[in-house]
Amino acid sequence: MNQVVLFFVVQVWMRLNCHLDDYEVFVDNTQQEINEEPTQKRKRVGKTRSDCWKSFEKIFIDGVRHGKCKQCERVLEADGNNTGTSSLNKHAKNCNQNLENLENQQTLQFKIEPNGEGLIEYTNALNGKVVVPCRTKFSKKVSVYFQEERNKLVTFLCNPLNTVHLTTDCRTSPSKRVHYIVITAHFIDDNWEMHKQILNFKELNSQRGEDIGKEVLKCIQGWGIKNVMTCTVDNVSSNDKAIEFLKNKLPNLYNEGKHFHISA
Repeated sequence: MNQVVLFFVVQVWMRLNCHLDDYEVFVDNTQQEINEEPTQKRKRVGKTRSDCWKSFEKIFIDGVRHGKCKQCERVLEADGNNTGTSSLNKHAKNCNQNLENLENQQTLQFKIEPNGEGLIEYTNALNGKVVVPCRTKFSKKVSVYFQEERNKLVTFLCNPLNTVHLTTDCRTSPSKRVHYIVITAHFIDDNWEMHKQILNFKELNSQRGEDIGKEVLKCIQGWGIKNVMTCTVDNVSSNDKAIEFLKNKLPNLYNEGKHFHISA
């Protein structure tokens, strides 16, 4: 009888210990979950670790993070949940006012090819619908267009009823010390529209008045101009001599050439 009671007591004691162990394990796991739960829900406040923030100022617009460029002051959205800093990185590399980009900028070199394949590839990249003709056809088209426009201009200038006003100026190249002259014609067509056409731009032997006058006269005769009303030049002594030379060589000047010389 005592052995049975002792066995019963041992069984009860063992069961109680098992339930206590299970209870302790349950309590420990629950406390661990409670301790870990705030860590999972805690919102991490990230730092602006991207290098692009060196070029941007962080601002908030309606609660959304934006970046303001320190160079051009452009504002770009930089929300971590949506766009991130990809737009900022792209702008930092391409900003025109960023001194680092200007220093690292390289000059685009066009490869010179005999068949013009480089130009064709370049235009295709800009607009694939444009068909660039070959260089032979291109040069012919330019020559034909130039000749057509030149013939129209010659026809108008040769008409004695059309009045033409000339302007001329001379410049000297500072590097090669070469003199150049440009002669421009101003006129009004039949539709009362004013035109300005460069008739001549070439090298000049010297800027003496007689040489300037000879070059202008050669241009007038080459284009077949019949009615030159005025000639506008700078107020220098060499141009005064050039105007006197032209007055003696050009016939039928308006009002005997009294209004021919106009000082700029």
